[in-house]
Amino acid sequence: MKKQLLDTQLLMILDAIDRRGSFARAAEELERTTAALSYSISKAEEQLGLTLFQRQGRRSVLTAAGELILHDGREILQHLSGLQDRAFERAQGWEPRIRIGLEATVNDIPFYQALSVFCRSHPNIEIELIETVLNGGWEALSASSIDLLVGVPGPIPPQCNFRCVKLNSLDMALVCAAKNLPTPVQTPHQMPADLTELGHLDGVKRVILRDTVQQDLARQAGLADRRYDLYVQTRSQKKAAILSGLGIGHLPRHEITHELSTGALVELARPLSTNLMNYVAWQLNHAGKATQTLAKLITEAYQATNTQ
Repeated sequence: MKKQLLDTQLLMILDAIDRRGSFARAAEELERTTAALSYSISKAEEQLGLTLFQRQGRRSVLTAAGELILHDGREILQHLSGLQDRAFERAQGWEPRIRIGLEATVNDIPFYQALSVFCRSHPNIEIELIETVLNGGWEALSASSIDLLVGVPGPIPPQCNFRCVKLNSLDMALVCAAKNLPTPVQTPHQMPADLTELGHLDGVKRVILRDTVQQDLARQAGLADRRYDLYVQTRSQKKAAILSGLGIGHLPRHEITHELSTGALVELARPLSTNLMNYVAWQLNHAGKATQTLAKLITEAYQATNTQ
């Protein structure tokens, strides 16, 4: 004899009866008669060869088999509902997943604020987030390894079919640990502009956040005239290395305000500007509605921060 399969109608009936506490209230919610619900349950029990309800006094309660079907059935109903929503979004041009490259040095607070707003409105869209550094982000976008690139510094690569929108200007401070300097500690205005004049720093390593580029030439922002290097993989590693006295390097000013005010880090003056323009970018030919919507929210979040 062919085994009868469960159907979603039965799962919805069991869910309604359990939530509402009676057949009558469940029938009202489902806009059916109590007799029709009772018949559906009896027919399902007959076809499945299972008893789903048993009498306890004047009440009908779920059996162990009925409770199992209800528990797992609710997960199935939730999955089917999500599947329907995702199918509808896909039909309307919304991609099911967004792969995001987040530049390591960018102020990421506005980004996560925008992402939170987006995820609340589109809970069915999967988000994949990776960290990128300098040219590695542009390369990943060009290779379609990511859909959206956030906080990447310029210059924008030529002859690429990217849509790029300015986010903000990132102020990078060249710093070292106070322990690297002779006492008394000099202020930035007293520091020489040319690092070759910093005799007490001769031989100190420059701490570099390694470019995530795989194929093209790696890029080094900031210091380029040193011959002693310490490469790190994350911005937290770079900050820790500089604080421990292992070397000097550029750090986003918004991340080291406390260390500068307490004297744990000392800023070294430089003749060239260390303000980097950051962008949000995506490929014009491949971006769906989800990517474009998130890019707009991210841009608005950073613009709001710039006006504060």
